[in-house]
Amino acid sequence: QPRRFCWGLQTIHGPLLLYFFVGLVGVEAYYFIFVSFRYTSFTFIYLVMALAIPSALVFTRVLLGREYQLMHLLGGFICVAGILINTLSDVKNNKVGNKDDVER
Repeated sequence: QPRRFCWGLQTIHGPLLLYFFVGLVGVEAYYFIFVSFRYTSFTFIYLVMALAIPSALVFTRVLLGREYQLMHLLGGFICVAGILINTLSDVKNNKVGNKDDVER
């Protein structure tokens, strides 16, 4: 039973309560990311957040059998390339695991 949402611009194909819980999980995830800034370095937080998109692509392909178009795979590749460039830059500048990066 599709429902119209956002003045008819979107169509929802699931129960509204499910969308509420998914939104709640998203809000809590961003809260924990914000809290994690107290306990670890910015480099590690960036690395974990940047791996979210490629991880979602892999897990939905393996677990749900989702098939992606070339643009989706290109976006995942760009994410991984950004992670590699940032990590290599930090390694070159000896900033990985630096205690000065963590302020308590």
